[in-house]
Amino acid sequence: MTFIKSVKTCFIKKTFTFKGRASRSEFWWFTLFFYIACFVLGFSMDYFGHNGSYNSLGVKLFKI
Repeated sequence: MTFIKSVKTCFIKKTFTFKGRASRSEFWWFTLFFYIACFVLGFSMDYFGHNGSYNSLGVKLFKI
């Protein structure tokens, strides 16, 4: 399974399907996509001036 096909499958076909299992390649391609998306989102929030003033629980726990 290719990268694009894996992402399309996870978002379009199997979003709310809780039966069965994903293939190994589908799982790892989607995991790679997820981490890249998180990195890009985090970088863009930092770059465009998000100051982190919302103080989520995780931030409060690790800022002792």
